[in-house]
Amino acid sequence: MLNVADMGEVLEAAFPKKGQVMQSFVDELIEKGVVKGRKEGLEEGREEGREVGNEEGRAEMALQILRQKFGEKTVTKALATKIAKLSLAQLKQFGDVLLGFQSPADLQRWLASHG
Repeated sequence: MLNVADMGEVLEAAFPKKGQVMQSFVDELIEKGVVKGRKEGLEEGREEGREVGNEEGRAEMALQILRQKFGEKTVTKALATKIAKLSLAQLKQFGDVLLGFQSPADLQRWLASHG
């Protein structure tokens, strides 16, 4: 398989006068590909960052509600860790049922079956 570094030599041999023009064209295409790849990579990184931020925000909101509903002592480090490990879909489900919990035991049961 011909790699990009060897392409200039092949073009020069095949088209002695047009080799430089062809190489410039190839270089331009490569540069456009690199720029496009960088843009796509940045966008993917931004999207991933938004998703992570969304998960973290939902988890923190849930912890704040639990603190207000059941008291500060109910939200232990272990509980906060369990909630932080929930997926975005699980956090959405958790948010749907969170206000319906009547006791910390309800919370523990939900986490045991979903976490």
